[in-house]
Amino acid sequence: MDVTNITQTITGSSASRETGKAGRNKRKGVGEGGAGIARGYAYLEARPVLVRQCQRIEIIQVGVGGTGSWLFPHLVRVARELQKTGKEVSLKLVDPDLVLEKNLIRQHFARAELGLPKAACLALRYGSAWGVEAGAVTEKFSQKMVQNQAYGSSGEKLTLLVGCVDNAAARAEMASTLKLNGNSKGAVPRIWYLDCGNYREGGQVLLGSTADPLQLKEAFSLPGVCTWLPSPTLQHPELLIPLPEEQAENRLSYSCAELALMEAQSLSVNFQIAAVAADYVLRLLVVGGLKKYATYLHLPTGVTRSRYTVPGELMDYYRRPGA
Repeated sequence: MDVTNITQTITGSSASRETGKAGRNKRKGVGEGGAGIARGYAYLEARPVLVRQCQRIEIIQVGVGGTGSWLFPHLVRVARELQKTGKEVSLKLVDPDLVLEKNLIRQHFARAELGLPKAACLALRYGSAWGVEAGAVTEKFSQKMVQNQAYGSSGEKLTLLVGCVDNAAARAEMASTLKLNGNSKGAVPRIWYLDCGNYREGGQVLLGSTADPLQLKEAFSLPGVCTWLPSPTLQHPELLIPLPEEQAENRLSYSCAELALMEAQSLSVNFQIAAVAADYVLRLLVVGGLKKYATYLHLPTGVTRSRYTVPGELMDYYRRPGA
C-alpha cells in the first residue's frame, strides 16, 4: 500500500470492501476528508445522535463471516445491558453459509461446527450463554425481514441493521430498508443501518438512517441533537459497485477466508473492525452520546479517524450537484 492509499484510508476518502484482492479494494469516495475530520475541534461541536425511544428493540446482523463472527458476541452483551433497563430485546443473525474448513483461520468458529449453518452456530452459542433471544435465518437478507418486523402486531420497535457483508448486492438491499423511515419533517428514524467493511490492513464503520440527501436538512432541526445521518451507501456510493469477482459472468471462487490464506487480509483486521462497530452500537443504544457517524482505521500506522455529527459536515451531502 502506498502513501496515497494510506492517506485516503485515514481521511476516509475511500471505503473498503470485505472482498477481493487488496489492490482492487480502493475506490474513490466522497472527498478528501471534510469538516468533521479536518478540524481537530469538530468533536467538541458535534451533537449527540438521538434515537427513537421504543420499548422493543431488534438488532439484525447480516453476515456472519470475518467481521460478523467477531462482532456478534459484543452485540449479545449490548442486548443484555438493554434488558437490564427493562427493554425487550431480540437478536437475529442472517447468513445462508455453512462453516467450512477454510473459515477456521479467520472467523470465530470451532472445528466441531464444520458443516453447520454459521448463523445458527453463533445464535445458539451466545444466545444460550447470555439468556438473550437470538434467532438465525439461513437465507439471504431481504428488506421484507425488516418491513415485516417494523409493522408487526406487537407495536413499534427500534431496529438496528448491522451489515457485515462482502458484496454490493447485499449492501444495496440493506440500504433500501432505510426508505421505511420515510421523510416526514420532524420525524425521528426507527431504522438505523451500521455497515462494516475492510481491506487487507484496515477498514471502516459507517452509520446512517437515510439515503435521501435532502432529508439531511432536518438532521439538526431539534435543538442540541442530530436525528438523521447519511446511509453508508450515500457516504460511499462505490460500495454499491460490484467488484469483478461479484459479476456472474466472471465470478471467482475466492472467499474472504481464502484471500486471508493468500495473505490478502490481515488475521487481526476483522476483530479490530468488530470492536469499533461494537462501540457504535453501545453508544447508540445504551449509553448515548454518540457524536460520530464514520470511522476509518489503518492497522500498520495505528491511525484512526472519524467524521462527526456537525452541521457543516452533513451540509456537504445535500449541497452536492443532483442532490
